Amino acid sequence: MPATTDPAIARLAELVHTRRPVVALTGAGASTASGIPDFRSPTGWWARFDPQVYSSL
Repeated sequence: MPATTDPAIARLAELVHTRRPVVALTGAGASTASGIPDFRSPTGWWARFDPQVYSSL
């Protein structure tokens, strides 16, 4: 594991390393930065698919 001077980051790294499984909840910014399309932008999913059909009961 890389060394860090920030105790909070070191603790987080220790927890991720020793606890399994690990789940990370993120917002839309993480996926769009990775190239995964969002829902609401002009080129997002809802521009191609009707949200009333696919996201409602």
